Amino acid sequence: MTVPIILLAYTLLLYREFFEGKTLYWGDILYYFQPMALFAAKEMQRGRLPLWNPFLLCGQPYVGNPQIGLFYPFSALLLWLSAWQYITLAALIHTYLAALFCYGFLKLRTQSTSAALLGAIVFSGSGAFLGKAQFPPMLFSLCYLPCVFYSVENAIQRGSFISKIQIAIAVCLLILAAHPQVAYLTFLLLFAYLPFRLHSLRRPTRTVQKKSSGPLKAFYGCVAGIIWGVFLSSCQLFPVLQLALDSSREHLTPWQANRFALHPLDLLGLLFPHFFGSPAYANYWGAGNAWEIAVFIGWIPLIFIGYALLSWRYSPDVRFWCTVLLFALWLSFGISMGLYWIAFYVLPGIALFHDPARFLIVFHFAACVLAAHGYGIFRKQLPQRGAIYVTCSAVILTALPLVYYTTDWLPMVSPDRLTLTQTPIRLSFASRIYTPEHSTYWSRFVTEGYADYGESSRRFLQLRLHTLLPNLHMNADLPSASAYEPVPIAAAARVDGMTRLAISLGEPNAIRLISLMNVSALLLPRIYHFSNPWLNETRSTYGPLRTYLNFYPHAQVWTVEQLIAVDNLMRQEDVMASPHFDPLKQAVLKRLPPHWVYNPLMPAKSVVAKAVWKSPDTLSIFVQTSHPTFVVCSVTAQPGWHARENGHDIPLYSTDMAFMGFPLSPGTHRLSLFYCPAAFAIGSYMSLSTLSVLIGMLLSQYMCKWRCHFRAARN
Repeated sequence: MTVPIILLAYTLLLYREFFEGKTLYWGDILYYFQPMALFAAKEMQRGRLPLWNPFLLCGQPYVGNPQIGLFYPFSALLLWLSAWQYITLAALIHTYLAALFCYGFLKLRTQSTSAALLGAIVFSGSGAFLGKAQFPPMLFSLCYLPCVFYSVENAIQRGSFISKIQIAIAVCLLILAAHPQVAYLTFLLLFAYLPFRLHSLRRPTRTVQKKSSGPLKAFYGCVAGIIWGVFLSSCQLFPVLQLALDSSREHLTPWQANRFALHPLDLLGLLFPHFFGSPAYANYWGAGNAWEIAVFIGWIPLIFIGYALLSWRYSPDVRFWCTVLLFALWLSFGISMGLYWIAFYVLPGIALFHDPARFLIVFHFAACVLAAHGYGIFRKQLPQRGAIYVTCSAVILTALPLVYYTTDWLPMVSPDRLTLTQTPIRLSFASRIYTPEHSTYWSRFVTEGYADYGESSRRFLQLRLHTLLPNLHMNADLPSASAYEPVPIAAAARVDGMTRLAISLGEPNAIRLISLMNVSALLLPRIYHFSNPWLNETRSTYGPLRTYLNFYPHAQVWTVEQLIAVDNLMRQEDVMASPHFDPLKQAVLKRLPPHWVYNPLMPAKSVVAKAVWKSPDTLSIFVQTSHPTFVVCSVTAQPGWHARENGHDIPLYSTDMAFMGFPLSPGTHRLSLFYCPAAFAIGSYMSLSTLSVLIGMLLSQYMCKWRCHFRAARN
């Protein structure tokens, strides 16, 4: 029990400001994850599962968002905690769990408690781990990297059925924690580690004292556990794969993927953590993002890594992890060093992700393992009487620098400073705001490379909140036609980009594109001025923003007079960018409904069309028409939307590149538009089926053991 208590005390020291009532807030937490968590909390507290997010880019999927762990067990804390408390407490708990899992894995491999403790302290306290606290799903997923390896090693050494279940649970939690890149790197490293262990099982080393159950049997057991874990997480995986097919994120070039890469000079951070300055002191001058290239693990671990390398010839573990460390470091340099360029085209999956610097995650884990092995070898050479004092000194000297430098990565403030005290305009839920020039404020408050955390005073934070930088508007319940969404639906992102360009160039179709997205208020920085007869600037001052009210006709749903068939996406964009295109009268479709193929024109008669949101993923629509008509809905089109009237499905068509439309016959119609993707339903069914099978197998194992004990007792 001593080690868990030591690691708990160490974790509490790392998050010491949490006990002063402060919370994590910086970077992606403030602009993305807290608004998302708040939205999920509101829906869950109302007894609903949030499937669709209507606040971003005219609507985006919430279930299937690869960076949102909707089905992750820790998300249940949102039922009782505020979003700020949830993020900070969850980060603290996952840091502690990461230390425990890393300790467990290293204890199995080194057979040394003190060596495993030192490695766990390095893993959970270094900048490479704590720096990811600004991106909570990444830190949550990182927690399960050592957990997966601990479960696999446990299965290899013991070969029990329970150990395979542990692998399945670890893999499932890794995926549900919702950072695909960390999961990918974990699997990449795991698929290198398993053949290494399969080979080493044929020649047992001194580090493995227990007899294994046969190399191939252990290998197949681990593979089975991994497959079970993947199937168990299908409720997350299937919707994510569906969104990936429709996202602009999947089409990356090596230059686009090479966003944040390590520079050789950045390795000076191993010895001098403040060589390039720190965002905490507003003096960071290095290239790229400060926390992506964080490599500091303390000075004492570097000594033990060097000591481990002295046993290169005699230790297969040292040879393997040293090879992993060197290759991960080489890949983290990006395209400048060549290996990443080759891997981009050869290794499946790498092309889906940004930032070669994230291979430092693998580098960091390998360094922790080598440090533990080095200390384990060093400790065996010490006399028994002095070993305890050397261990205490090594652990303290390793932990102190890491605790001291946590201020670089865990900026916290009181949550009452993060409450928006005023909103620029009150809108109904059926209309949207639009902030096309938010990059101006992003450069001011976030800064390039996160060079400056900025002031933590109430005045400065309120000024930042009042910019309504995406996605701060979600906290004010303001739907937006723009957003900060790392994995957006490609068509919605293209319409947003086209509208921004039209506004910046002052094109005449800008106001029509704004109205197509059902925008009631255009928000621009005060240094910008946009002149249009349909826009009226409000005289009320609101922080740094100019607020323009849109008086050009716009609505949630409307009917058009003409359908235009354009089968190519580029040509659709050309038609919509034309100054003659009017989205209130015309609609661009990839294919026409059957009844309109020969006559795409409709009479210009009055039609009553109204829409009311019943929930974030359900829209109730009322249409009264005396002739056949085509209704356009200003909600992003995505597989999973269904239109239903009196139990009958109505076909939906992708309209105006990104939105939805459907034909209606003459009469009065009351229909429901709801979002329920088939990928989510199938994934949920597979997850529940896998869970049932695993529970059945587990019960069967216990029943067999109970029968054996019962028979032995009778005999």
